[in-house]
Amino acid sequence: MKNIFDYIITATFLTFIILPIFFTTNERQSSTEKRTLTEFPKINRKIDDLKVFPVMFEQFYNDHFGFRDPLVYCYSILSYYFGVSPNSSVIAGNDDWFFLSRLGENNVIENYRNSKLLSDAELERWKQNLETKYFWLKKKGIKYFFVIAPDKHTIYGEYMPSRFIKVRAISRQDQLLEHLKSSEVPVVDLRPALQEKKRLAQLYFKTDTHWNAIGASIAQFTIAQHLHFYFPDIKPINYAFEDFIWKKRKGGDLAEMMNLKNALTEINPVLREKIPISKSWDIDPKPYGIKNKLMPLFATTCKEAPKRRALVFRDSFFISLQPYMSRYFSYSTYSWSIIDFNTLEKFIQDFPCDIVIEEYVERNLYYLRSLPDKESSFHKAYLEAAR
Repeated sequence: MKNIFDYIITATFLTFIILPIFFTTNERQSSTEKRTLTEFPKINRKIDDLKVFPVMFEQFYNDHFGFRDPLVYCYSILSYYFGVSPNSSVIAGNDDWFFLSRLGENNVIENYRNSKLLSDAELERWKQNLETKYFWLKKKGIKYFFVIAPDKHTIYGEYMPSRFIKVRAISRQDQLLEHLKSSEVPVVDLRPALQEKKRLAQLYFKTDTHWNAIGASIAQFTIAQHLHFYFPDIKPINYAFEDFIWKKRKGGDLAEMMNLKNALTEINPVLREKIPISKSWDIDPKPYGIKNKLMPLFATTCKEAPKRRALVFRDSFFISLQPYMSRYFSYSTYSWSIIDFNTLEKFIQDFPCDIVIEEYVERNLYYLRSLPDKESSFHKAYLEAAR
């Protein structure tokens, strides 16, 4: 009897070892991890290539062995059940809130802790970059606005795990805004409005890095108020909390990073009366150096809006803002890109406008901005304004 039991254990063990080999796949994308998988290594006759083949094949097999996706999904579910994030890029916070924890140079955790601030030279470089664009556009009769979208942990830091302790109260955004007080550049700080309204409704998704529709409505109203100050014909549209209804939705980008998009749900505010969709069309991004297909370039029109044309440089935080903002302009161009000066000049030539809005998520204030060539029209406009 003991021998039979040993045979069963051995056969079961060998089955679990061998089966994944027979069911090895060659898919290019992981349906759970949402990433490109390692390709099968090319076999060459060169000695150096043969030496690295075992390592490369191991990487391929680790990405493609049979039943991998179901096993990864089970691991994610178990990790979540025990209150642990299955992805090191996501922090499991309190009360089912999740936060981005991107590491490396742009360390989001260190951003939250305010452990690394901008130096005086970095602050001055930021100021010169913004002022150069502002004064160059001003000479052309175009108004420039700089908008900072707050990170989720800035508005909902109380849900961050207690093990992350702030080193100091001041943040990079605080530093930059203080440094720009002596500047003409209109900077839109969205934090006060969001902090005030969060007592009344949830403004960011728990399982996503971004604000929800209510948070976006508050942000767009704040931006529109700044626009109205310079362009009185632009009338800010303020939505009440009663204008929204709450529905369930699947998990957001953080849930997707943890392979839990379908397992996690949360409440999602939706406008009772949908915003009229502006007519839109895609623009070929290649002439503007945009090669990433995930960073679209498109334009919208709105017949009911004032005869104003806007050019918006933005990131993912503007996705939910765009339907609101397009109602303020008769023609809007949206580019998901960080602009350099040569690209800005080409955009202005191809898309004449009255207003340029540059939106930047708070965590990316780490990246220093470029400065124009000293012989360029940008630098000359800056020097003229500085006299």
